[in-house]
Amino acid sequence: MPNVLKETILNQAVDAVIFTSAKSFLASRLEREDIGAVITVAIGPKAANSMLEKEVKPDLVGSGTLESCATLLKG
Repeated sequence: MPNVLKETILNQAVDAVIFTSAKSFLASRLEREDIGAVITVAIGPKAANSMLEKEVKPDLVGSGTLESCATLLKG
């Protein structure tokens, strides 16, 4: 099965990606070297920990809501 998210990131077709759960990050099958310049956002600490376990450091960590992630992205 093709990994559309991974292909999109590798093609630099997005500026940022928000992982809304640890499960969504694991399902992406992304590795540290796949990320490149894409901003990675974890919706909260659990998603962030899942990312860190795979050596992917989230650029931003929200407080558990998409609104908090959007606020962080907005700067």
